[in-house]
Amino acid sequence: MTLAYNTRSREEADLLMGEAKAAGAAVLRAPHEAPWGGYVGYFADPDGHPWEVTYAPTLVPQADGSIVLP
Repeated sequence: MTLAYNTRSREEADLLMGEAKAAGAAVLRAPHEAPWGGYVGYFADPDGHPWEVTYAPTLVPQADGSIVLP
C-alpha cells in the first residue's frame, strides 16, 4: 500500500518533496512527468512507509481538500 498526497500543481509537488526530504524522508523517485499526463514522485518516511506525491490535472483538490471526480 502506498499513501498518496494530491497537490494542486507541479510546483506544489516539488515543494512537498523538498519538505519531506528536509524532514528526513528518503526520495525513492524524484517527481517526473507520468505517461498518464500527471506529475508524480515517491518518498519513504523515516519509518520506511512509501508515499506518493502527485499532481493529477483532472483530480485537483478543492479548497476544502475534497476531490471532484470528472
